[in-house]
Amino acid sequence: MQAQIHRIYIKDVVYDYILRLVTATRDHPMIDKGASPRATIALVKTAKAYAWLQGRHYVIPSDVAAQLPYVLLHRITLSMGARMNGSTKNEIVADLIKKVPVPYLGASK
Repeated sequence: MQAQIHRIYIKDVVYDYILRLVTATRDHPMIDKGASPRATIALVKTAKAYAWLQGRHYVIPSDVAAQLPYVLLHRITLSMGARMNGSTKNEIVADLIKKVPVPYLGASK
C-alpha cells in the first residue's frame, strides 16, 4: 500500500497550494507559532493517502483541505489574542482553507 500511495500524482499547482497553506500559518495574525516545513511533507503524504483511499491516482485540492486539520492542529500555537478571544485551532485552520485560493486544475476530459 505504501508503494501505491507513493506513486499517487500531484500536479505542481497542488504542491503550490500545499506550500501556500502551510506558509499562511506563519503569517496568520491569530497564530503565534506556524507550521514547519515538516508539515508540508506530512500534508503531501496524507493528501496522497487520502486520494488513494478515495480510489484516485491523483490528488485534488479538496484532498489537501480535508487533511489539513489533521496535519496542522498539533503543529500550530495560537496567539494570546486568539486565546483571549476564545478562538480555536479548528476555526483558524478553517479560516486558512477559506483564505488561501484553491488552484484551478483545468477542465476534466
